[in-house]
Amino acid sequence: DALLHLGSIKFGEGKFADAEPLFRQLVAAYPNHTKALNHLVNALLYLDKIDEAEALSKKAYGLEPGDFETILTYGLVLQERGKSSEAEALFRQAVALNPNSAEAWNNVGMSLQFQGRAEDAITCYEKANVLKPAFAGAYTNKAQSLMALGRLSEGWDIYRHRFENKTNGANRRGYLLPLWSGKAADGLKLLVWTDQGLGDELLYASMLPDLQKRGIDVVLECSERLVPLFKRSFPGLPVVPRRTPPDAAIQSFKPNTHISLAELGALFRPRMSSFPPRRGYLRPDPDRTAAIRSRYRAVAGSKPLIGVSWKSENPKTGKFKSVAADQWRELLAGTDAYFVSLQYGDDAADLAVISDGGRVQVFKDPDIDPVADVDHFAAQVAALDFVITVSNTTAHVAGGLNVPVWLLAPQGQGMLWYWFFDGAYSPWYASMRIFRQARPGVWSHALEEIAANLKSLNVAAS
Repeated sequence: DALLHLGSIKFGEGKFADAEPLFRQLVAAYPNHTKALNHLVNALLYLDKIDEAEALSKKAYGLEPGDFETILTYGLVLQERGKSSEAEALFRQAVALNPNSAEAWNNVGMSLQFQGRAEDAITCYEKANVLKPAFAGAYTNKAQSLMALGRLSEGWDIYRHRFENKTNGANRRGYLLPLWSGKAADGLKLLVWTDQGLGDELLYASMLPDLQKRGIDVVLECSERLVPLFKRSFPGLPVVPRRTPPDAAIQSFKPNTHISLAELGALFRPRMSSFPPRRGYLRPDPDRTAAIRSRYRAVAGSKPLIGVSWKSENPKTGKFKSVAADQWRELLAGTDAYFVSLQYGDDAADLAVISDGGRVQVFKDPDIDPVADVDHFAAQVAALDFVITVSNTTAHVAGGLNVPVWLLAPQGQGMLWYWFFDGAYSPWYASMRIFRQARPGVWSHALEEIAANLKSLNVAAS
């Protein structure tokens, strides 16, 4: 009981690595105890140890196939495998056993959302919140479904609940200041801070010009890697790195109110018609961009310069957003272009597969590290004629720079709300065209569409 209680506390705080050894001790002592197995499985899912989680969950389900918690847990494992229809069946079985479980209704909603059935998912999330009004996860899921359907104002209104959900990685900065109401006032000194991944910071930064136009005295706190790019892109806006404790420049600024960058959406993007016809807002280093383009052009001649990125490193959703290297080999093989890898992380093995013994050439620039030096990476992207990428940071950099970009977007799990559920274009990025999976997990249709467009493409190399 002590191990179970302590592990549950750690899990509830989002400290999954601390909860795991406690649950392991429990399973070691009671290997056929379904509650112990279920708790360990849930921790393993958050630690991305899916193979072990699946094996243990199958064991628990075999021991007690009619147990409510075991059914829910096994459904979560199937969901993590991308088997949303099978997961839905289990979650509905759980709802039948306990129709007053907010968690079960939320899980049904998630399985529906991942099948592209957002309206049905919203109904389930609403049931979950009726049963459990403080259920932050259901509010957050509902917000994302609403916004994916273009119902932005409704979504932004409840998206703030993500800060109450300890398992999704969003943390409200602990500044002892009142939250900004959105109204300008004499003496207003606004601190805007970021709370999500690098791609999200790049996306939401598109709203900073809206803020600047209002003449508000603002300081932006963001990921340290983005400081040089943002300083150049938003002249006159002080930009400081996000640190704990906060950077001294924030204290010198003396802010009297604050807000997260994402929450500007409720003020500046309440409806689809609120998006301005802006063509790019990021500004790369012009000298670096010119030097890189000149270097690539010297080798490529008149061939188009095409950047490619095929993988997302997100530990939870990356496998659903990534496209296998052998599929990229077939995609690029028939195109006479100078391909440049924009893939961050270790891509040597993938490049060997794509190359296929030299049949496809993709250049990996040893002078540029997309992870360590985002500003240099932005200059590299800006030097290209266009980009083909999956849903990762590269997509946001290219879109923010107004570089033509073709995005391979998943259906179901891994689908991010801001790509919306249909349509070939993004209101966030004027230069982006979206090629979508026809069904979850299957890229063939989207790849065929891109291949057809590559064949008919005529990029003017200058």
